[in-house]
Order: sequence, then C-alpha cells, then structure tokens
Amino acid sequence: MNDVSVEAIDKGMSAVRANLDKGIEKGKVGEAQRDEVLERLIAAPDLDAAAGESDLIVEAAPES
Repeated sequence: MNDVSVEAIDKGMSAVRANLDKGIEKGKVGEAQRDEVLERLIAAPDLDAAAGESDLIVEAAPES
C-alpha cells in the first residue's frame, strides 16, 4: 500500500484489518488467514519500498 501520507496509509491498513476482522466474525475468514494477509501487505510512503518486489500492483484512487 502506498500513499504520500503516512496517515492515509495507516487509515488504509486499519480498514483492511477491520474488513478482515468482520470476515472472521461472519466465519468467512480465519484468524490465521487474516494474519497471513496482513503479513503479505507492505505499506510505505515510498513506492519502491511498497511495491518493489510485487508481482501485481493495483492502482485505486477515490474520485472526488
């Protein structure tokens, strides 16, 4: 996950974790799966640090 704002990165990572936690509550995701997903995510304000070793990059930006 990449953004120039560290606050936006933190907010995004929190949203990912919240969505995974909701999946746990619904029985769709296990705690181990959640932890594996979170371990695979790299969040950094520097694009090379965030995506340098990635096989797939998805750009998602909210439109105003």
